Amino acid sequence: MKKLILALAAFALSGVAVAGPSWTYVDLGYVRADSGDNDADAYGIAGSFGFGELFHVNAVWVDGTDSDDDDFDSYRIGAGLHPAVTDDTDLVLEIGYATISSDDFSNDPSWVDLTLGVRSMITDRFELNAAIVTAVGDDDIGGADGFTEVGINIGGQYFFNDAISINVVGSDEVVKFGVRWSFGDLM
Repeated sequence: MKKLILALAAFALSGVAVAGPSWTYVDLGYVRADSGDNDADAYGIAGSFGFGELFHVNAVWVDGTDSDDDDFDSYRIGAGLHPAVTDDTDLVLEIGYATISSDDFSNDPSWVDLTLGVRSMITDRFELNAAIVTAVGDDDIGGADGFTEVGINIGGQYFFNDAISINVVGSDEVVKFGVRWSFGDLM
């Protein structure tokens, strides 16, 4: 389940538009986790708002069911910087806070995650992205005192036009498929 948590926390990572990644969008997605002992399926919505050509804020909400038929929901809020490395590539530095609740948990674990990554428009219609995400939490899903997890997310996004795209992001045993509507940076 920890792998699913990292995927949910990183749900908003992928991206984009023409001439550099866009940071203002709405994304609808499906997440599938297969960790061997506990599988899960989830649906979610993510949104991001880019401003000042350097900053972004985002939010994610996910609702799902694991292989034991336990329902869960999670949310994440984040803020970060995305300095341009080239005209088509942005460095991503982000901090986020997330929590997950389920009838299966005696409490609602929460965590802070730090992301270091890159988003790059390979062509006018295709973006590649990758990130290292470190999550540090107050309670382990198994009941121990705290946890630290590190994951690598790798994804891609194909644009049908400047606004509509499909994307996939994977991390170890987790994969997320999404449909995105990008608005371009509004400010």
